[in-house]
Amino acid sequence: GICLNRGCIPAKTMLYSAEMFRIGKKIKNYGIRFCQDVPGFDFEAMTKHRAEIMNSLRENWVDQIEDVGVDMIYGWAELTGDNTVEVDGKEYEADYIVLATGGDARKFPGFIDGDERFLISDNIFELKAFPESIFILGAGPVGTEFATFFSTFGVKTHILDLGPTFLSYFDHDLGNALIKYFGEEGVSCYTGVGLESVDASGDLLKLKLSDGTEIEVEKILSAIGMVPNMEYIKNDRIKFNEKGRFVVNKSLQTSVPNIYA
Repeated sequence: GICLNRGCIPAKTMLYSAEMFRIGKKIKNYGIRFCQDVPGFDFEAMTKHRAEIMNSLRENWVDQIEDVGVDMIYGWAELTGDNTVEVDGKEYEADYIVLATGGDARKFPGFIDGDERFLISDNIFELKAFPESIFILGAGPVGTEFATFFSTFGVKTHILDLGPTFLSYFDHDLGNALIKYFGEEGVSCYTGVGLESVDASGDLLKLKLSDGTEIEVEKILSAIGMVPNMEYIKNDRIKFNEKGRFVVNKSLQTSVPNIYA
């Protein structure tokens, strides 16, 4: 799912690389000397290390699942009935079904699919090198993690949130402290404003904020949350709320009692 393949695991691996880089820059203050005072960074080596960790975890988890007798089925699945799931044309039956297909990154209005300058938390892991500059829309956990990573390596980083502070779902003192830290690290922080427009006609993206601020960047990351994956639902009895999410009770049962989400 998302955590292993395009979420927590690859992101935390990158953040750990950034932490090691920060330590390397000041390690001489502790009396430790290397051949050169300024550490370098190998982006390709970092991505290789990240892939090795992800592959190792995948293999271990699959082995554990199969060791306890769970059948692994690979393919595109559709929920076709109360007790039936169809995978690439083959039907499977079960007394109970759990829907755990996660979601995809939400894209801001004006996001251009297929343009490599427009990033979400999927294709950002496909970068082969650092951009010169990046604008991050959304200062939740995903946005602030990538702002930390890129700014550590000297990428000119901008990050914006509509709310009054960053990490708005947490203690506001934490968000305010993070804004102060980012400012000290050279990150441009914007709160209480929105992204009004993106002009992608030139080599650089020209952004205009709702307060009139204009910014030019090489990349832009949409980090404004997730939308649930629902395209596989072919059962009309499953009910959704006004946000397009499953309606469930306290036991996480959907409107079909033997189907959980």
